[in-house]
Amino acid sequence: PMQPPPFYNVITLEASATADALTIGGIEEVRTDAQVRLQGRSVSISTMTVESSGNQLDLVGAATLGTGPIDLAMDARFERPEALAAWLPPHWRPSGALGFSGRLAGSAREPALAGRIFGSGVEANGIVFDTLESALTFERGVLRVSGLRLRRGEGSLHLDGDIDRSLTHMNLRGRGEKLALFVRELDGAGPLRVDDLSVEIDVTGSPAQPTGHVSSAAGNVAVKRRELGPVALSATSAAGRVRGHLTL
Repeated sequence: PMQPPPFYNVITLEASATADALTIGGIEEVRTDAQVRLQGRSVSISTMTVESSGNQLDLVGAATLGTGPIDLAMDARFERPEALAAWLPPHWRPSGALGFSGRLAGSAREPALAGRIFGSGVEANGIVFDTLESALTFERGVLRVSGLRLRRGEGSLHLDGDIDRSLTHMNLRGRGEKLALFVRELDGAGPLRVDDLSVEIDVTGSPAQPTGHVSSAAGNVAVKRRELGPVALSATSAAGRVRGHLTL
């Protein structure tokens, strides 16, 4: 005769849950609201909201306890991203408005994330961009950024790249033009200002020993408010050696 299913597989529980003043991953004053349905090890999430300091994450979908499959739609809005970046030095904590919309699939052991990140008025350490947008995936241990666009005024920076989670291999390609950058504090060396910057990047291999080429040219560079005038720099790396050329 057939055996009846395990007891836990026939229990269905529907619940509403609210929690205040949680601390998650070092982030304090986290509030959560959720409507869930539990059947065996399967959890269906009708709505779940996680909020802290004006930053909010909404989840809808299903997950399985343990190492089972996950399928969650995610929508996040970060109006105060600096509150989530306590691990960064204070002057590098970003401000502005950031958002993410996408889907988390796979399993807890091997997650797969795909979506888009976007932002406006993003600033960190004096570096400001009017808009930011990019496609983003994380699958099989590789983080891939596709079509990253950073814009400020007439200037723009376009980047595509990927890096594995073991930090042993990467690809980075990009091009920027008419950029104006101001770094408020550069490793104790004071402020740095760069005007009319253009840059090209094509690098692959290990982050510690990359292979490829980087070139840049600026209409003017100022360090500690001391004007250096136009600056051009190019560097090529291969077989563990770097060859560079600097013009002032």
